[in-house]
Amino acid sequence: MIISKSPFRISFFGGSTDYEEWFTYNGGAFISLAFQKYSYSVVKKLPKNSDKKYHVQWRIKEATNDLNKIKQPIVRESLRFYKFFENLEFIYFADLPARSGIGSSSAYCCAVGNCIMNLKNLRFDKYKLAENSYQIENKYLKENVGIQDQIASSFGNLNYVKIKKDKTFKINPIILKDHERFEFLGRLLLVYTDEQRNSSQMAQLILKNLDKKKNILMKIQEIVDEAYSNLINQDIDTFGKLLEYTWEMKKELSNKMITKRTLDLFEILNKKEVLGYKIMGAGGGGFVLAYFKEGKRDKFINKYLKNKLFIKPEIDESGTRTIIY
Repeated sequence: MIISKSPFRISFFGGSTDYEEWFTYNGGAFISLAFQKYSYSVVKKLPKNSDKKYHVQWRIKEATNDLNKIKQPIVRESLRFYKFFENLEFIYFADLPARSGIGSSSAYCCAVGNCIMNLKNLRFDKYKLAENSYQIENKYLKENVGIQDQIASSFGNLNYVKIKKDKTFKINPIILKDHERFEFLGRLLLVYTDEQRNSSQMAQLILKNLDKKKNILMKIQEIVDEAYSNLINQDIDTFGKLLEYTWEMKKELSNKMITKRTLDLFEILNKKEVLGYKIMGAGGGGFVLAYFKEGKRDKFINKYLKNKLFIKPEIDESGTRTIIY
């Protein structure tokens, strides 16, 4: 038996510039943080005389001898991609709701890929794992995904990433001193809208008529460098204010990003204690990121968010890894 876990991520800046339809012509850039909540993959080898070749437990239990009849899409296409056809049982579980804008599908794809690579005795390579997971989601599953989530989940940490037109990418870890890290993380809060959505469908709305959105996306991409400079120079108030600025631009990419529940949450967050906020992922529900003034977060939670699911993020420094083998 092998158990792998992969972290979820917060996308601060540069979201949507990581779509292949964009970066192939313009390059891309983003700042993201992998945090200490995870998607888990458990994989067990089954005996050759097992009643069914494949057993999969996720939101349903399924068993089949036919790879094509596996309903869990990431398991099915990962087996096809890695050409791994032994008798296997897969179990999925996660710390947070799926379809919530924090890269949960990509995290699970990385976790499954890590398990299979171990079972096939393939050399573990974070760069290759991110690339493989992107290929599975984008080419095999035909999902409208960028490459940001797979990179964040595979590598972990707080990173500034540049994507070249040829699909290669460079990871630039953002190293914070202990006191800088404490202050920065103390300003962050993820709040759940209690709504799930299909990220691929939401992304399709962003990608529609992309050439008409070029000016917006260029501005979103340019802000990444400015935010990176703010963060490494400890101007973290401006970093937070830029979240609001980039969100105002991003919501112009689709008129379906904001739901009634999201608006209700924005109404709560639209207070003087909050420097900026934005919806995670492609919108339509899921988590919202709030960025607070120094020392204001915890009092705000006690006053306004007691009945909400919220996360105080802590940095995951390891990315996808094996925890039992």
